Amino acid sequence: MAIYRVTPFESQKEPDELFRRDGFFIAPNASQKPARMDLSTWTEVNIMPFDIFETLGLELEKTSDVLQPHLAKGDDCIINTVGIARGVLWAFKGKNLAYQTDFYVIREEGWCDVIIGWPTIRNYDMIDHPFFRRRDCLRRQGNAPEWLEELRSLFTARDPSMRPDINDKYGSFNLTYNVSTVAAKKDIHFYRMLVSFHTTVNMMSARVYRDLKLDKKLCQDPLIPVLGYGDCTPIGVAELEWGFNTGKKLYQETFYIVEGIEYDLLLKMPSSALSEASSIG
Repeated sequence: MAIYRVTPFESQKEPDELFRRDGFFIAPNASQKPARMDLSTWTEVNIMPFDIFETLGLELEKTSDVLQPHLAKGDDCIINTVGIARGVLWAFKGKNLAYQTDFYVIREEGWCDVIIGWPTIRNYDMIDHPFFRRRDCLRRQGNAPEWLEELRSLFTARDPSMRPDINDKYGSFNLTYNVSTVAAKKDIHFYRMLVSFHTTVNMMSARVYRDLKLDKKLCQDPLIPVLGYGDCTPIGVAELEWGFNTGKKLYQETFYIVEGIEYDLLLKMPSSALSEASSIG
């Protein structure tokens, strides 16, 4: 028996429109069945509801494999599958290309759409978006800070909750991640860090600086460009030890301290990664 991770049901109900498409299935008798299809980068298999499977008249292969929403714990969260429909033909509306893939069939109440999982999305390059092209750019090996190498590895973490999130509020490609920080008394605090191609400096909110009780140095720069806020006057600079929530390693960076910013921490991409990826999309 295998356990495959799927996107939580509550997030499946309101997907990003970029990843929702109209499509249709092609039955063995060549008839077509329209379906809404969600492309889910958090789901490890393709899924179809039982009513669509029944309408198509497909053959069912029995399996003991089960599904489990990400972050769910315990057997109560297990989703039993009815079986596997092998070699199902389907296509997106308005496209000439048809696909043939396997689907897990489920009877879960309230599940109304078809889910196309990440392996199929990746194999057929189904999402053309700057995020994915830039992500692939970041995966390339080369001269880079050690923290960037760790960030690259997190894109393929087995547990999607460990992967960086997309944040497009301040630009077309920013990542957010939970990080641990070391305070002046060496106790650990947890914050959200924004990693961005669209900044030339690292920044820390004054609130975080006060929480951590760090030593502050005077700043020689009267104004700095603050992502999302224009030019601002920093109240100082501070050295910070921080690390991704993998427990692997701590890094040390200098941060400008700024009052009134929304994000906890902002980390700039190194110039080599920035120049290469900013030219994409």
